[in-house]
Amino acid sequence: MRTLILLLSVLVVVTGAFPGSPAEQLQQPTVTLPAPLARVLADYEVAWQNKDATALAFATEDSLGYIIGGFARQRGQPDTGKFTLTLRKGPEGRWLIMSDMDNGNTRP
Repeated sequence: MRTLILLLSVLVVVTGAFPGSPAEQLQQPTVTLPAPLARVLADYEVAWQNKDATALAFATEDSLGYIIGGFARQRGQPDTGKFTLTLRKGPEGRWLIMSDMDNGNTRP
């Protein structure tokens, strides 16, 4: 669990680019999620209504997991923000969102 939290923290910092920085200009590679996690991300996109979320990394261990990704104002546009979804597998074996954290790439 401690390793999962540390990895999540590192990935959030690494993918948190500010405008004009070299990190923002890099195209982040996407990952293919396993079907149960892809369903979680699809449900998340429906909630955002733009279908603009992109998975950049994920991991699961026992009944805990996470998805790290980016989002844009419109599909196909550069990311304008990032998100983390912390997941827990429910009693019926379905992955559920326990925490949703997002913020933009620009300074306030």
